Amino acid sequence: MRFLEEEEVELPANSSLRQIALVRHGEPDLQKTGKFSYNQARQFVQDYDSVGIVVPDTPFLKVEDPDDIAVFASSINRAKATAHYIFGADREMTVSPDFREFETAMGKHSPNMSMPIKF
Repeated sequence: MRFLEEEEVELPANSSLRQIALVRHGEPDLQKTGKFSYNQARQFVQDYDSVGIVVPDTPFLKVEDPDDIAVFASSINRAKATAHYIFGADREMTVSPDFREFETAMGKHSPNMSMPIKF
């Protein structure tokens, strides 16, 4: 991934190129295989929203000049961990629940069976 350079784009006079890149969080540091009972699945949802990320062996994104970038992240730990991984642990960022994609929730029924977590 790379950002466009101003000379690559036709811009009106006296304007500057501003770009937004949306980056999904890294792989959550959580076991997701096997079958889960209703109560285990409820715990999984809580854990899923609180874990960090599995740090990859090779960077999945390279930022050439991170000081020129404003960083925003959702309030979920894996989103903040991904931003810290890409931009540095000391990086200032705006964190808000407004940036969350959606809320994960479990229904109120408790079937007496175990299923893969994606169900």
